[in-house]
Amino acid sequence: MITEITSAALIALSGLMPVKTQDLNAKEPALRSGVVQVKDNDRTRDFCGAPKTKIAVNPKSKPVKYDFSKTYADIQHQASGTVNPYGFENVTFTNGYMQGQISYKLNATLNGKGMPRNDGNCLWYEKINVDFHLEPLIVIAKEVREDKCMFKAVREHELKHVRVDRQIVNRYSRIIAKRLYEGLKQRGFVVSHIRTHNIDSTKQRMEKTIKQILDLEFKELEITRARLQQKVDSLEEYKRVQAKCPDFSPPQSAIDAMTGN
Repeated sequence: MITEITSAALIALSGLMPVKTQDLNAKEPALRSGVVQVKDNDRTRDFCGAPKTKIAVNPKSKPVKYDFSKTYADIQHQASGTVNPYGFENVTFTNGYMQGQISYKLNATLNGKGMPRNDGNCLWYEKINVDFHLEPLIVIAKEVREDKCMFKAVREHELKHVRVDRQIVNRYSRIIAKRLYEGLKQRGFVVSHIRTHNIDSTKQRMEKTIKQILDLEFKELEITRARLQQKVDSLEEYKRVQAKCPDFSPPQSAIDAMTGN
């Protein structure tokens, strides 16, 4: 969150207090996997005797971590992931921020066999498992931590950012499972009549295709995430938090440094 300094007064918009894990879990949506059961009448699958492909995308979140080790001056140099909603004439401060990392791990199992009567070889996707990992971290300045009111107010705000990330990984777990299914169905879950000298290159292409689909969807996830997080950091939201603790002011040393006094 950002603190604005106007010509009339200091407006403080950030603060945080520790939150118990159960407090967060009680309010957050449960993480749900995106699972697709492949249903097709593929003659190639029947020819090769390949099992149905299993696709699962699993969202996983670590407990929220907190960092109170940085001073007010330290975090002023931290780039914000959202756009400052205040006008250019205002001097603003950062009192704290949520730094959430979303990553994924792919585990794809391919299988195959040689066919009799010189019919070549078969390869197929047996299982595709994608784990989404969410690692939320909230950083708050030492000086801000001392203000009980701002702790409480910004706790609500920063957890909104965490909530958005959890909603994003839930949503895209289902979307990506569906896109993987659609993308692989178009190309074929099973490949037959592969010449022996082409087995490795075919396998590499099958593996690469999964990665390409995931990378494309992950880019879309990042764009959607940025837009939703920006909505959390609206001017209206900042004013709401500010109104809860109108007496809070940034440290005078930080004000002097930012204003050149």
